[in-house]
Amino acid sequence: MRTLILFVAIVFLNNACSNSSAETPKSEVKDQYLSLYGNWVGQFIAVPVKPSDSLGTWQAPTNRINLIIKKIDPDLRVTAESIVAGNKRKLVGQMEVSEGAYIFSLREPGNDKHDGVFEFTIAEEDGKANLKGTWTAFDSSLPVVKREYSLARQAFRYDKNLMLSEEYELFYDFYDSKAVTVTDTVSTSDTTDTYSIDDTSTFEVRTYQRDLYAFAGESIFTINASKRKLKAEELKNLKKLELEIIRNTIFARHGYTFKKRKMRQFFDFVDWYVPVSTNITKELTTIEKENIELLLRFENYATNYYDSFGR
Repeated sequence: MRTLILFVAIVFLNNACSNSSAETPKSEVKDQYLSLYGNWVGQFIAVPVKPSDSLGTWQAPTNRINLIIKKIDPDLRVTAESIVAGNKRKLVGQMEVSEGAYIFSLREPGNDKHDGVFEFTIAEEDGKANLKGTWTAFDSSLPVVKREYSLARQAFRYDKNLMLSEEYELFYDFYDSKAVTVTDTVSTSDTTDTYSIDDTSTFEVRTYQRDLYAFAGESIFTINASKRKLKAEELKNLKKLELEIIRNTIFARHGYTFKKRKMRQFFDFVDWYVPVSTNITKELTTIEKENIELLLRFENYATNYYDSFGR
């Protein structure tokens, strides 16, 4: 009897060991395409804008896009997401592998008039992965029906210390302008309207229109509304545009995708900016919430100053 019990126990243990070795724990399963996952960020460039567009070629010529690859199934079905210009769209489609390159065709849902299809390739160039492709609108009557993009991997991480770069010196608002009448004295002896001071020169007074644009000064590079509580004294002399940019830099640090062109023109070219969300309200810190409220109060009464671009 004891011999029979011992035999049964040995068989049970052998079967258990056999089954265990045949199964791979889920924690050890690795996705062979994991290196393709994550944020691919860069410029989303219109090519070209249709002449019928009332705003001409300034109509959204480029926006910052984040194309997020989330999952690639064993059958190469892809789940992804695009975040651009205040919109977040789901993408689904297929991938194929050809000569070391990954070729994608992903479609937006189609229930929005601006939806379309993303077709792109991920390949290695100079030792670095790069994503290049085109987007084509389903609706061929839109002002912009095609865009191109060349994107690079860029991780998102909130950092309260991030600041705008002084590389651009001044930030002009091309959506806030006013025309002024300018009177100038020019030389009529030179077709280039440059002065030629000599005895034969003649001059005439000419009047023409010039567009002046609102612009922001150095305060947008020095005031950080995510690190400390701001004081009314340091804001009372700032212009409206400066207050707006300081406030919206808070949202940019959290990866907010701006819907308004007014803000996109400033942040879409900031190298650290990664749009990841259409709503970051829950991510704001206590200091940021208090500063946003203070900045908004000053914005309500502030004005802008204007100057010619490039002065």
